[in-house]
Amino acid sequence: MSQSVINIIRRAITRITAHPSLTSLREGFRAARCLSARLGMSFPLVLGAGLLALTLSCSSIDCPVQNTVAVNYAVPDTLKDTLSVWSPRADGTDVLLLNRATGVTVFSLPVGYQNPEDTLIFCVADTSHVITLDTVFLQKTDTPHFESVDCAPHFFHHLTGVRHTRRGIDSIVISNPSVTYDQTVTHIKLYFAPRH
Repeated sequence: MSQSVINIIRRAITRITAHPSLTSLREGFRAARCLSARLGMSFPLVLGAGLLALTLSCSSIDCPVQNTVAVNYAVPDTLKDTLSVWSPRADGTDVLLLNRATGVTVFSLPVGYQNPEDTLIFCVADTSHVITLDTVFLQKTDTPHFESVDCAPHFFHHLTGVRHTRRGIDSIVISNPSVTYDQTVTHIKLYFAPRH
């Protein structure tokens, strides 16, 4: 390390340790100076190693990277038609959740946390543009999930029931009622009626 870099580091350390509210920091620098004298190493090198060790030893905020809470659907018999799903809002508008998916075997839809029941409109359009609409009512309980004050709040869900119209959907089975961050779990199996 060049002498000019060492001098810059020393001046910065002197300014930091001169501040009256940093008593414990000054003591840490004194300990680093003492250690560097005992080891016969330069003070900036010992200080840099100490800061590196401190940085690596500090705990980080462990907010999950995959933090989407969604119901995972499986379609055992691949749906060859086009599937769209939306959810009506209380203000009369709709939220598009899945747009024109084809060759569907699996898909995920977000879960609401304001009401005990989510309403979903499933729209299946075949190659002749014949449209079949079904309404699915998904009952659930919501549980707040807390990771840390630094992480965004989330809700986990427990699916308690499902009912639906039977125009294009033959049956719906809840295979795992616990909805969390786990994207590998199939929560609902969706069976469509055979199309003629």
